Amino acid sequence: MSERRVRRLLRLSEGRDRVGAEMDEEVAFHLQQRVEQLVARGLSPEDARAEALARFGPIELATQRLRESAVQRERRREGRERAGMLRRDLAYSIRSLRRSPVFAAAAIVTLALGIGANSAVAGLIRAVLLRTPPYTAPSRLVMVWERLPALGGSGDRLGASLPEFVDYRDRNRVFSAMAGFENNELDLTGDGPPERLAAAEVTSNLFATLGVRPVLGRDFTAADGQEGAGKVAILSYPLWQSRFGGDASVVGRVVRLNEESFTVVGVMPRGFEFPWPGMPLSDKADLWTPLVFTRAALAARAESYDVRMVARLAPGVTLDHARADLTRIVDGFREEYPQIYAGNVQTQTMVDGLVADARADARPLLLALAGAVVVVLLIACANAAHLLLARAVSRRPEVALRRALGAGAGHVVGQALIEALVLAAVGAGVGIGLAAALVGIIRRFGPDNIAGLAQARIDGHVLAFTAVLALVTALVCGVVPALRSAKSDAGETLRSGRRDVGGGRGRQKLRSALVVFEAASAMVLVVSASLLVRSLIHVLEVPPGFDPDGVVVARTTFDYHRYASDDKRRTAERTILERLRALPGAQAVGLTTHLPIADEREIGFTVDGRDPNEFHWAANALVGDDYFRVMRIPLLRGRTFGAADVPSAPWSAVINESMARHYWPNGDAVGRVVRWGGRPLTIVGVVGDVRVGGLDAPVQPTIYGSVFQLESGATQFAVFIVRTASDPQSLLDAMRRTIWSVDGGLPVYGRTTLGDVVSRSVATRRFLVWLLTGFAIAALALAVVGLYGVLSYAVVQRTPELGVRVALGARPGDVSRLVVRDGLRLAGGGIAIGAIAAAGAGAALARLLFGVGPFDVVAYAVAAGVLAGASLLACWIPARRAARLDPLTALRAE
Repeated sequence: MSERRVRRLLRLSEGRDRVGAEMDEEVAFHLQQRVEQLVARGLSPEDARAEALARFGPIELATQRLRESAVQRERRREGRERAGMLRRDLAYSIRSLRRSPVFAAAAIVTLALGIGANSAVAGLIRAVLLRTPPYTAPSRLVMVWERLPALGGSGDRLGASLPEFVDYRDRNRVFSAMAGFENNELDLTGDGPPERLAAAEVTSNLFATLGVRPVLGRDFTAADGQEGAGKVAILSYPLWQSRFGGDASVVGRVVRLNEESFTVVGVMPRGFEFPWPGMPLSDKADLWTPLVFTRAALAARAESYDVRMVARLAPGVTLDHARADLTRIVDGFREEYPQIYAGNVQTQTMVDGLVADARADARPLLLALAGAVVVVLLIACANAAHLLLARAVSRRPEVALRRALGAGAGHVVGQALIEALVLAAVGAGVGIGLAAALVGIIRRFGPDNIAGLAQARIDGHVLAFTAVLALVTALVCGVVPALRSAKSDAGETLRSGRRDVGGGRGRQKLRSALVVFEAASAMVLVVSASLLVRSLIHVLEVPPGFDPDGVVVARTTFDYHRYASDDKRRTAERTILERLRALPGAQAVGLTTHLPIADEREIGFTVDGRDPNEFHWAANALVGDDYFRVMRIPLLRGRTFGAADVPSAPWSAVINESMARHYWPNGDAVGRVVRWGGRPLTIVGVVGDVRVGGLDAPVQPTIYGSVFQLESGATQFAVFIVRTASDPQSLLDAMRRTIWSVDGGLPVYGRTTLGDVVSRSVATRRFLVWLLTGFAIAALALAVVGLYGVLSYAVVQRTPELGVRVALGARPGDVSRLVVRDGLRLAGGGIAIGAIAAAGAGAALARLLFGVGPFDVVAYAVAAGVLAGASLLACWIPARRAARLDPLTALRAE
């Protein structure tokens, strides 16, 4: 226990003893007064005392009550005194800061930058990482995935076939409920323009598994998922509001989805979303329909991996227990069906928490931003500490006078801390404004593929975080200057009349240490920003494999029910292509089912001449005849698709260069045969590689088929592509009118330029670069200001010394070099320490880098050069001031 605490406890004990003694004396006085009155009335002293005691009652109880009452009064008095003292100190601090507006403004702006940046990122983290789905006990929900390790990255996270889902659901011992769902898209027609909706086919128990019921109507029943049952749908709250105006009578209403009649049976609550944004391989749905268990689907084991699985852990079951149990199930059906699970189709399972799974991609990005703003705050605290130390020196005579008049060291420390707290509080207020502006900008211009980012805001939780942060900041930057103020020798200061008496060298060391810390911290951020900028440059330099300039796209779908005949669909597509070619400015027109970088589709295939049980994955798109010409994808060998590729002709395929090189390294791929779902596809051509998964994704083996020859689940999708030499934007409306001129019931959506598609694919990476670079610039500016402040102060402190040097013949250049050398020595130390610390930061960012390593020499050299240059600039002004010193004036100052 500290000496101060012992003394305080002793004072409290003494106070209580004093109050107790006073109460004893008070009771004794009143008792004696009563005895004397009774004696005056004729009673003997003994009788009078007995009578007085009888009238007074239990004397100990009375004394105790009086003591308690007195103690409470004493406490109230002390509380009023403390509150009054606090108000006086607070008013004094405010008056004092108002007399130093430059100092106050500099400290407030510095702290506002640090606190505001942290509050903004706290708002982002709360919206993205801390937001939980509106399900019952979401922490007990898990996602179950299959994986095929032998197929590499493409097989790392898959759904299951319907028979496998049934096995998991019926054989597990660890889930209280298990549901499945598939992504889908539906055309909503009638009662308004046709609209393309994101949908999900779900098992009837999905909403029960999530613990959510419709706010209107009913949930799905088991009968809804049976083959031949009437078609029903449940609407999301936003779709109910936007399309049906929130009409409660929508339940029971028949709507047209993909040209089929669906009866609306329910509406989900406001705020309900499923799949939860961020869940891998899933898109948020506008409505839900039952997943139908057809006989054909139940017989197709391991032929698709489309059914995503969500389950609720039974009470007491852990993730490890669930993983072990699902491994048991997989081992079981692999033994039952050895002919299916053969070759490289060796199914395994993964189980991850639903919430953690949805946040996995955003977590590294936001943690990187959080680390950056913490560094900015630490630099801001160091700068504020600089300012407070300098202010403490300038106020030494004032503090010495107060100490001489009786102010205790504790009071002086408390006064300094209150001043720091006032600065931090005002800085937090300004910082909240900065944070709100920054969050607003991020909401408007940030990437839309970070789930929850659009909901980021400064709410009560963020304000509470900011309040705590301001308190901590005040303590961090205010404690050392406060203690330094209290340690000053009041007598010596008053006798000498100087402000820098005692401890000058120690304070200078402290300031130098703070500058080294700031430079090191700034170095970490600048290196991190350099790594990310170089990564972005590398990504943007990656050739996508096609030419996106001057290309516009528009999407539609040819629903199977509206276009039950393949010939009808092909006729409509050819008609649209012909009319698009006639548009003014259209140079070439193409068609594909899936657009590279924007859409992903993979198919499994086997290669003739290899083990038939050896399955492989390839990206896939079905394209029109002129697709490669419009996209400017080079033909390397063979041919592309043409008029001869019709359904009655042998099926043909075009593959990319990487696939040809991988499977036929020593021969020509043209003429070889691959099998997709048992269908033989003869390779007729090899084209250049295209980055299908994104600019920063590896090139995948790719198989193209003819959209006018093959029929598959992909042929309902259509992306029309027009290359033009005129303004691409001018064609967007014309493309929609052209498609509707063929069929006014087709939904037209996704109209944009191909350049925008490519740009959106790097939006998240660009977002991180902009923010981290902004924070690095702020950190660099604060560090430079800190260095400037220390050197300026040092020049003032060393004025007599410098004056002597000049008087003894030192040239202005010598004095300037002396000051610059001291500044660069501090900055150099910070750069060296920061370079070591940046190695750890780079390793933490490794997952976000592309084309550069975490220890990239160029990034480190650029960061060191930038910091050294900025430091040199910070040294220049104090050095010039020192070089212009008049020796006589400097010596008089001594």
